[in-house]
Amino acid sequence: MPGRPSAKYFMVLWKRSHVTNEKFPHPHRCKEQFLPIIREWLVENLNAPPKQRYTASRIFERLQEEKGFTGCDSTVRGWVREIKQQLNIERVETYVPLEHDPVGRAQCDWTPATVKINGQDINGDVFLIRFSNSKAFYVRFYPHQRQEAFFDAHEKAFLFFNGVPQSILYDNLKTAVKRVLIGRKREEQDAFIKFRAHHGFDSDFCNRAKGNEKGYGKY
Repeated sequence: MPGRPSAKYFMVLWKRSHVTNEKFPHPHRCKEQFLPIIREWLVENLNAPPKQRYTASRIFERLQEEKGFTGCDSTVRGWVREIKQQLNIERVETYVPLEHDPVGRAQCDWTPATVKINGQDINGDVFLIRFSNSKAFYVRFYPHQRQEAFFDAHEKAFLFFNGVPQSILYDNLKTAVKRVLIGRKREEQDAFIKFRAHHGFDSDFCNRAKGNEKGYGKY
């Protein structure tokens, strides 16, 4: 009859089991440990320039370098995808023609410009606003984009159109936006909130680096 396994044999098995359990923790516990970290990094990403945002690969590297993560990159990619879906920051980048409300929707923007005044070239910015359906537009030159110019341009445009649009679509202008939140939500400047309330129009904002959402590009 074959001999009974020795105590040394059982000790080797115990060590292997112990090392394996320590190196590869239970997946649910591992997920609970690292998901809050990934979520925090992705939320920070929202305010970072596009070229500086973390990819799933970079998040995987950071978890390894800073948090001692020992899992595989495919696991991290799955977690990143899951969190992006929860935060509504993962989109399929498709561009379709926009259908606008025939009444009361406008788009607003600034663009740099140089004009000649009394024979001198003056650098400044042109305020542009256009109704989405009728394509009627208004432009006005200012030496800067400060808030007083921003509000004055709106009021001049409302006088020109003899009316106020129901809503205006903006880029994330600092004169209107205090802080970019998740998705299309924005914390608006207090003065801009009061200005909108006074004139009775709603605001909407493009997603970051998504000027194409206006449908017409630059005017």
